[in-house]
Amino acid sequence: MEVALDKSAIKTKRLVLRHFKAEDAVALHPIFADPEAMQFWSSAHKSLSQTEEFVRDTIRASQAGTGDGFVVLFEGVVIGKAGLWRAYEIGFIFSRGVWGTGNCRRDRSRDYEPCFDAWRYLDYCGRGPTERAVPSAS
Repeated sequence: MEVALDKSAIKTKRLVLRHFKAEDAVALHPIFADPEAMQFWSSAHKSLSQTEEFVRDTIRASQAGTGDGFVVLFEGVVIGKAGLWRAYEIGFIFSRGVWGTGNCRRDRSRDYEPCFDAWRYLDYCGRGPTERAVPSAS
């Protein structure tokens, strides 16, 4: 799988993972307001202001080096969020509209490769875990 890494985004054949911008709250809110999508996260957001606060906190965590969140885009459309929290926990949430489309598959290790490359990307930017913390993709 070809993955392009730079300091602004991770680009795979299908997806782009880029750092959060304040205006992403509007596109992310329907995902965070969906109780089914949020069932393993926290409670669903009840207002756009709650999502805006989450986005601000995510940006601050990235700036502080305690987390690194990425907005996930497919064909230019925000479909979710993925990222590292406290350098070792990876989390993600996607719009139910893309569930079952293969963009977030867990049953093929090649589909996880962008996650492993995300760890390497964070190391490259000087904000992530050390190479010893990078899991094997095999």
